[in-house]
Amino acid sequence: MLVDAMDDRTQEAWGNLPNMGFLIDPKGRIAQKWSWVSSSTGKAKKNGDEDTKDAYAVLKEAGDLTPYGIADDPQLLLYDTREGEWIKYGEDTVTFAPVGEDKVKRGNDTIELKTPELPEKRGKAKTETLKVGKLKLPCVVVEKDGVETWYSAWLPGDGVAKVIRDGKVVQEVTDAGFEKGKSCLAEYDPEPKK
Repeated sequence: MLVDAMDDRTQEAWGNLPNMGFLIDPKGRIAQKWSWVSSSTGKAKKNGDEDTKDAYAVLKEAGDLTPYGIADDPQLLLYDTREGEWIKYGEDTVTFAPVGEDKVKRGNDTIELKTPELPEKRGKAKTETLKVGKLKLPCVVVEKDGVETWYSAWLPGDGVAKVIRDGKVVQEVTDAGFEKGKSCLAEYDPEPKK
């Protein structure tokens, strides 16, 4: 579901019809489009739409419409990386920066961003909450090859909050920020002291 800006920029960009509708599949492709969608019937047949399917029929045929997320591609968080982002694990700090089209630097490593092909059977990730100081970070936990990686979209860079290998915590976030020297995990103070 998309909520447009007050100036209707999305509606104008996609055709400027009063009740148009688009169904986007989990890979981000347009699965079906309608020039008119009615909330009560799923679709009203108007203006040459006679050959298109009713919205409810399309959704029923589609089956699993689970959104494409971190569990499918842990690199998703890296696509929005900006210069100067950092995550601290104990005494170690990892920095992030874009280094060209579809490439991101994580510390000394350059990572090429590639969108993976979704498998026919979607993996199930679990959700957990990680407490950092007084903050509670919502995390998506992905398990692969005996390694449990906790990702949080609240964090910069690759969003790795915690790594557990063979039942032992080997990495856990202690601080992070989207700008050098500025923590995004600092507790909010509505009345800072001057």
